[in-house]
Amino acid sequence: MEADSGYECSCGACSGSAEGVVQPRVPEGGAGSRSADPALVREGIFLGASCLIAGAGFLVESEAFGLSAPAGGSPALALFAGAYLLAGWKVIVGALRNLRAGRPFDELFLMSLSTIGAFLIGHPEEAVGVMVFYKIGEILQESAVLRSRSSIRAILSLRPDSARVLREGRTIL
Repeated sequence: MEADSGYECSCGACSGSAEGVVQPRVPEGGAGSRSADPALVREGIFLGASCLIAGAGFLVESEAFGLSAPAGGSPALALFAGAYLLAGWKVIVGALRNLRAGRPFDELFLMSLSTIGAFLIGHPEEAVGVMVFYKIGEILQESAVLRSRSSIRAILSLRPDSARVLREGRTIL
């Protein structure tokens, strides 16, 4: 049966009349809305730019354009350093902040230490690769957390404000 609200009730408690049935609230943007978080979009843009710069570094390193120079003055090294800083600046800043706060051996510090070590032993492309994959993981994790929170909010918004209870044939509000 349908009531004036257009809502069909099949619970049996109201005998299908749907009279006084509270409609579920739909959160702003609709249930399961997929609006992008601006911070994640910004991180994705930085990550994409970092990948493009690293790609340019690989092209230069491969001497495809005759731009290769001796070690220490390599344009490829400059491109890899730029790509690394673009992808990992938040990781490095977070590591320094945690180091000052007395938390030296956290994830950020260890990521910074290992990637800076890769630069120091002459493998800047490895440092960029590790940082890029780390940031991809962070973005995917944050995206999953945001979607989970949104889903939980949507489910909680379906909770009715009130309910009718039938006891011994009497309705209790």
